[in-house]
Amino acid sequence: MPLLAQDDFVAGLGPIWRSEDTHGVTVVGGRARLECGDLEHFSVLPTERLYPVGDTTFTIPLPTAPDVGAGTTLAIFEVNIGDGESLSIYVGGEALNFQMVHGHTVDESTIAYNPVEHLWWQIRVVGGGEPMVHWETSPDGEAWTARRSKAPSVDISEIAEVQLQCGHFGAESGLAPDYCEVDSFSIVGPLFAPVAVTGDVDGAPLCRSAKLTGTVDPNLSPTSYYFELGTDTGYGRQVPVVPIEIGAGRDPVAVSKHVTGLGPGTTYHYRLVAISDGGTDEGDDESFTTSPGVRVGDRITDPVIRHRVFTGATLGDFAALEERTERDGEPAPAITEVPDPAGGDRTVLKYTVADDDVAPITPTENPRAQALSDDLIRPGDVFESSFEFWLPDDFPDNTPSVGEENGFLTLFSHFYGPPFGASSPFGISVEGFPVATLHWQRNGTYGFDIPWDVPMVKEQWIRIKSRFRFAVDGWVEMWVDDEPITFFAPGTSYNPNDEETTTRLEMQTRDSSNNGDTPNHATISNYRRAGMFEVVTMYHGPLILVRISPAAVVMA
Repeated sequence: MPLLAQDDFVAGLGPIWRSEDTHGVTVVGGRARLECGDLEHFSVLPTERLYPVGDTTFTIPLPTAPDVGAGTTLAIFEVNIGDGESLSIYVGGEALNFQMVHGHTVDESTIAYNPVEHLWWQIRVVGGGEPMVHWETSPDGEAWTARRSKAPSVDISEIAEVQLQCGHFGAESGLAPDYCEVDSFSIVGPLFAPVAVTGDVDGAPLCRSAKLTGTVDPNLSPTSYYFELGTDTGYGRQVPVVPIEIGAGRDPVAVSKHVTGLGPGTTYHYRLVAISDGGTDEGDDESFTTSPGVRVGDRITDPVIRHRVFTGATLGDFAALEERTERDGEPAPAITEVPDPAGGDRTVLKYTVADDDVAPITPTENPRAQALSDDLIRPGDVFESSFEFWLPDDFPDNTPSVGEENGFLTLFSHFYGPPFGASSPFGISVEGFPVATLHWQRNGTYGFDIPWDVPMVKEQWIRIKSRFRFAVDGWVEMWVDDEPITFFAPGTSYNPNDEETTTRLEMQTRDSSNNGDTPNHATISNYRRAGMFEVVTMYHGPLILVRISPAAVVMA
């Protein structure tokens, strides 16, 4: 049988104990010492988690028992099964007692206590067709003698907490030692496989993404889970690549995972898989079909001229990079080409920006690294853009909002310079993770307006597309994973003028503070308020710019 728990107390109390409910216990000389309190203030050392009862052996050596005096003091080794049921061994007076409690019924037997012959105590439960409880003692922990064996009246199919106790049932005897000591503790028993139940997709599947759900019962063993996904029951994709840990509880845990990179109008099969040292369980197969998606150009039916003018996928594609290239005298570029963190053959850009990084071309007080497109965006242009970003697991969860300490962490912006004359009129920022917000400089005002936010997830590529007209009387439309964004929808974070919901946001996408009629460029960036974090890492996929005239069609 596997060793489920063990503590030799050499390094103090181990992590198997529930510290918030432990009292009157110290470690002295590699032993747990339980002081003898009174009836209302027992010293107690309870386990942190629950353990199976059936086919399980619970063992301690008790080298030091309290001087029981007139029989008022007890040292107790107890397996609490719940609802008033328990199995225990305890010393009281000159007797060693073996007890089974079921409801209000106490069933026990007693022998004369010999501290040498009865140094080790053990409760061994045998399950199966003829269950049996054995109360055993040993002088050395090797040769065991059954002091009592009895068919259980308690439910040994349940799980239990184990605890050690020491206390007085009457006036203190005044004799020494007024404590008991335990030299070690162990539980040997079976490991149970977890139980995975595949759930439904949360909400309607989107065009390129869906939220998979389910429940996992860890069954008392440390457990992890992942989803398998594919266009048939062979699956072929594991999400996430590294399983997510949920601990070793006794109750089902609701789990979910947002998956992206799906195809529009496609049927997918998925199932939940739970793994632990006790085994692996695969949930039932379920399926869903993604929506067919919304064409970027559905609004406009005129003939079109469409020309991709820029693709930024590698460092050499960009017109310029704004980054610090050394720290403390050592080469340390903030933007590097790396393999896709989601796997596959493509190369993406990794941004690693420290708090003292300052862009060398246009230094500011805030750390940033930016990749700049050519100066392609001119007044009156209609453009489509697309970019992707990946937030790693260590991406900060506490990004403040603009209203809190004036914080920001910008992922993407349009319409800077040249040269840099003002804030970007149009940008995507992460604030108060897990929400990204759209910021812009609207209708001649300098400042931030927030008409839209979208939940962000880590360890997934998120694709944001936009179509916009670069003008004083401009507009913008946006899509996340091919799903259209509705601005000023109920529940969005900011709508001070009580504006009606819309999928086309009328806004000033250019102003005189940003250098008038000069061409502008787009940036993908990691740019934030100084003093927020020491280092922030994220990944960017390709930046694509497409000039549209006079109308638009779906982007490639």
